[in-house]
Amino acid sequence: MTQIAESLSKNLKNDGHKVHKIQLGKGLYGLIPYPKLYLDFIKVISKTDIVHIISASGNALFFKDLPAILFSRIFNKKVILNFVGGSAIDHFDDWIWFKKIPFRLANAVVLPTNILKDAINKKKSRYNLIKIPHVVDIKCFEKGKKVKGNKLILLAAKALETYSGYEILIDIFSELKNEIEQVELWIIGDGPLREKLLAKVKNMKLESVRFLGNVSHDEIPEIMSQANIFVHTTLYESFGIALVEAMASSLPIVTFDVGGISEVLGSESCYLVPYNDKKRFLERVISLISNPKLRYKLGNHGKKQSQKFSWDIIRNHWYKLYSKI
Repeated sequence: MTQIAESLSKNLKNDGHKVHKIQLGKGLYGLIPYPKLYLDFIKVISKTDIVHIISASGNALFFKDLPAILFSRIFNKKVILNFVGGSAIDHFDDWIWFKKIPFRLANAVVLPTNILKDAINKKKSRYNLIKIPHVVDIKCFEKGKKVKGNKLILLAAKALETYSGYEILIDIFSELKNEIEQVELWIIGDGPLREKLLAKVKNMKLESVRFLGNVSHDEIPEIMSQANIFVHTTLYESFGIALVEAMASSLPIVTFDVGGISEVLGSESCYLVPYNDKKRFLERVISLISNPKLRYKLGNHGKKQSQKFSWDIIRNHWYKLYSKI
């Protein structure tokens, strides 16, 4: 969510608008500083025309986002809830009623894919749902590929959470090593599953798995320029900014077909595999490793597809919505 906010605010500023950013914080940290948080909110709200809240599927919807929406409505400000929670595609209907209150109170609820929009609107809700894809700063990813000799690098980028599917990915990579020795797996991201994954890799004696940890966003284009294939094994994904960045880097992609991924990637830049089908995932990766021309073909299609998410395209959607509300 941080990258979504950074990209959107940077581009709005570049277009001459003034943007005030307030970080709600994560987990318990987001609850402790409530007095200061809303004091900051009150200080800037009189200077704003639109309050834009970026939110995921967790309890923050009720405990953080709802108070921010209520403050905004008290001050008669228009509110956009920019919702990115991928798990809502499968579970929105099961949510307890009070978690859905922010959707009703926001002037507009922005969703990055039609797949997520349709999931939330399954029962013909009264929410004002608008599809606007995430803006992705693709220009910095359009570097040339580095020559890496005989070594092939698979790259993954997502928080080390249970839903990210890294245990599945490591199992697949272990099988891949039995077929092809000169291959490495690089993982960008950190999280609560780190120690468990490190232990798993150690027990499986997979010395060619590298955990890069949290790296600055400015470093990611350089890392992607060194990779050959982008792999993605998550259970939930509403959009997948890292996937668009991989496409902009001309990386072919092998991913589980979950959430809004198929809508974002299309069919010509990637291999979409049913969730947890390790055998087919492995087959797709091997086919790309053994066929450089196929890698180039998928990567070239992906680079063209990534252009759809540049600010030059996405800005029109935002300005249309801003004018409307």
